[in-house]
Amino acid sequence: MQKQIIFFSDETNVQQEVAYYDAIIELRRDFPSEVENMMVFTKDEGKKYFDSLQIEKSPAIIVVYNDEIVANINGIASKEQIMEPIANVLK
Repeated sequence: MQKQIIFFSDETNVQQEVAYYDAIIELRRDFPSEVENMMVFTKDEGKKYFDSLQIEKSPAIIVVYNDEIVANINGIASKEQIMEPIANVLK
């Protein structure tokens, strides 16, 4: 079973998402198939999943594997703060 990346976008605050986009671009290089299958939700689409997926606010990125959240980054974060936990679980 493949690990699933899910990105929750906050299109109203694009400035906060820059680090997420930068991290996703770099992760695509190292984990092309996982990033290719990434699911993306807008803030409104994703709100219904926030509680069940332990998301406090968007932007956020999580990795799910075997129905468990194995990485979870919420809100303002640097590219490195986003990449490190995601890369560790995708290895």
